[in-house]
Amino acid sequence: MKTSAGSRNLLTPTVALLAASAIFNLNAATQDRDIVAEKYADTYRTSTKEATQRLAASRDAGRLQRRIATENPETFAGLYIEHSPEFQIVVLFTKDPERHLAKYTQSRLYSAKVAPRSLEMLLAAQEEAGERLSRSGIRFESGIDIRRSEVELRVLDARRTREVLTELLAATDFIRIHETTGFPQPTALIGGTKVSGPRRHCTMGFNVVEHDTRELGIVTAGHCDNNLTYSNSTLQLLYQDESDAGNYDVQWNKQRVIGTPKQQRNEIVVEGSPETIISETASADLAVGMPVCKSGATTGHTCGEVADINAATEDYNGLPASYVRAMNADDLEMNAAGDSGGPVFSGEAGHRSAYGIVHARGAGDRINHLYFMPIERLSILGVTTLTIPFEIEGAPDVSGPSPSIPVDVHFKGYPRFPVELTLEVLSCPVGWTCTGGTKRYTANIPSPMTFTWGCDSSAPDWPKHFKVRTHLKDASGITTDAVETNIACTGPAVGSANQRKAPAAPRAGME
Repeated sequence: MKTSAGSRNLLTPTVALLAASAIFNLNAATQDRDIVAEKYADTYRTSTKEATQRLAASRDAGRLQRRIATENPETFAGLYIEHSPEFQIVVLFTKDPERHLAKYTQSRLYSAKVAPRSLEMLLAAQEEAGERLSRSGIRFESGIDIRRSEVELRVLDARRTREVLTELLAATDFIRIHETTGFPQPTALIGGTKVSGPRRHCTMGFNVVEHDTRELGIVTAGHCDNNLTYSNSTLQLLYQDESDAGNYDVQWNKQRVIGTPKQQRNEIVVEGSPETIISETASADLAVGMPVCKSGATTGHTCGEVADINAATEDYNGLPASYVRAMNADDLEMNAAGDSGGPVFSGEAGHRSAYGIVHARGAGDRINHLYFMPIERLSILGVTTLTIPFEIEGAPDVSGPSPSIPVDVHFKGYPRFPVELTLEVLSCPVGWTCTGGTKRYTANIPSPMTFTWGCDSSAPDWPKHFKVRTHLKDASGITTDAVETNIACTGPAVGSANQRKAPAAPRAGME
């Protein structure tokens, strides 16, 4: 475990816990624009409306890819998305491509083509080549070129590589070897001006929730420092756990709370505006050519498309590694030092999805390429992306005998406890005294929260009807919208004290 201090120069004085790409709390007003669609439209010279439609179609294509690969591994040869000169989604099969594709879609956006070998065969050859090179101590980066149905190997010494792979190359004619000057490098900045500690500056990723405890946190790259402090702020993060080798480059932290905690919502910040994250998209649902964006402390908001879902190297901190590679259509810079850990995402407005977090940038002729860790790998640390806002879902109408009626308030999301439930009385029968109030829940409990409504009277004219309004407020100040509930007291339960006591002034309220 790393012990050096790190920092994040990601704040303005007025936003105390706002990472350049990930958000604990955001006070800026949401703007009426779709930044992702705008970037796409600029790149491919189309309207933002058309860009939005293409983004939605791309996400659908990723899900379809997973289904076809699962059901037809012997014949499925891959899927890729073309954006220019016309938008189309190409699905490859080793035989009868039109017939196979027709089983899944009739959309004119899709076209079927034949390929010489299945994706399953390509992946097997990639794995075999990687194992042989690793045993020989040869550094490499490998990938799958879906369009050409080939395995790509990038190495420092092509001659030595061919010697090691002589038998494999003789048995296959679809492995291409290219010489390169370097390999992907984690994008932390050493000794930069933006750090308050001695080592690295990185970028916050997504807000997360721990599966077992329901506690909130935030992730960044595992190769970043473990003792993180925001620049221009005294706020520190409390390191929890990390996985920083092989396929994993991730750590998660909690707030080190002093005073009122900072709010954590299912949002990231892109160019100063909030972007709500409502889902995760696993790597199995990513397709070559799918639009993808990232937000980083150094290079800000950049967008491109998925180039390879199986970008492998022989070693990351001692273990074989595979990440997703993305590139810009104009070969513009996707990320740089200091962007590590930043959120990678896409999707049309209102449907933003978390794809992963920044791991590295390329080298040599791939210096502008972005490598990111798929989002599903957060589970190695027992956390998942926060994709649900804290809101009340409802408080159903109830009825029952006095003196006590339980009322359930159902909520979604992950509030920071303690949580306060505030009750306001909207209607009360004539002659009754009704009181609201606030109930405090200290334990981190799942939905629902339950309060008890008490009806205290020996009056004979039952039932009595009440209407109340309820809202919740968590420890960081997030307040839900209010909901209304009708409560009916049907009279004293058989044998209750209400039936035997002397008449009393009728009253009701939250106990």
